[in-house]
Amino acid sequence: MHKITLMIKPGDTACLAARRVIDLIVTPHVAALIEEVDVTQDAELQAEYGTDVPVVLVDDVVEFRRSIDPERLARLFYDDLGERFAGIS
Repeated sequence: MHKITLMIKPGDTACLAARRVIDLIVTPHVAALIEEVDVTQDAELQAEYGTDVPVVLVDDVVEFRRSIDPERLARLFYDDLGERFAGIS
């Protein structure tokens, strides 16, 4: 199972959009634990990620800052996007 961590600020439109992209591309097709972390609740997280939210970590590796590229996100989880994503594999 994969772990996806979103570093967010509540109500931020870019953060909400990032969650929608993950929900559309990953959630229906891949077993993943998705965690949202509010950086405004922790001074260290705020200092590290606050100006870059949303920040998306996949399996504890920072993959995206400020926005998500849906195609790149899909490539992180699917060997052959055309077949696996469509459920043909």
